[in-house]
Amino acid sequence: MERSTKIIIGILAAGAVGMLVAPEKGKKFYSSVKDSIQDLGEKLTDVIGDGQQYIETAKKTLVTEAVGLKDDIEGDVKDRFEGAKEILTNAAGQLLKSVLTRALTKVGTNYLKQVLK
Repeated sequence: MERSTKIIIGILAAGAVGMLVAPEKGKKFYSSVKDSIQDLGEKLTDVIGDGQQYIETAKKTLVTEAVGLKDDIEGDVKDRFEGAKEILTNAAGQLLKSVLTRALTKVGTNYLKQVLK
């Protein structure tokens, strides 16, 4: 049971017990009941207001944390993408160098064979 619910139940129970055992009569009794009900209404309004404020604060915190997390993830993905791009670029460069070296070696060897014939 939530704290605010316990407070409300406690206030209602105290009010009911107070009405049953109070020695007051007539107008004074009803005035007391009216004041108690008004006090209860004010306390409920305060509790509801506090709850709404808590929810708004929690909402703002969650949004801020979510935006921060999104930014962190975007940065991490971008860093990983750049790293993968660099690795692929280096690998492509090495592959091209190897292919060209082999091709030039073969062309050079064939040329030398023809020249030396």
